[in-house]
Amino acid sequence: MVSFDSTDIDTIIIRKFQKGNDFRDLVDTLQWDRARVIFHAQADTFQMSAFIGDILPQSTFDYQVYIPALNRTFKILEMNEPKTEGNCNGKIMCVDRIVSCKLGGSTTQTGINDDILYLKK
Repeated sequence: MVSFDSTDIDTIIIRKFQKGNDFRDLVDTLQWDRARVIFHAQADTFQMSAFIGDILPQSTFDYQVYIPALNRTFKILEMNEPKTEGNCNGKIMCVDRIVSCKLGGSTTQTGINDDILYLKK
């Protein structure tokens, strides 16, 4: 969350949709608030540092992220999470990282920034 105030992100509504249906088939709606998500401030950016429950976006769905304080919606679709195979280099588990997605119509590479998608105010 780049250039947002802490009060902007007190409450975030996440709408999960069937992938590839132009946001017509709503699957679920989640509310992220201070009881479920903790954001850590770094310079002009708030980054999710802790969360409760199974709330992270999955590449098998498309999402709308609604910020009520700003009456603004971000559309996240076509998340690309290629299956990783091979050696995990001594790690406990391998992770299939989301390497790109479409954000508001343009393709955004997420792998460049340590698997983090930045939403700008």
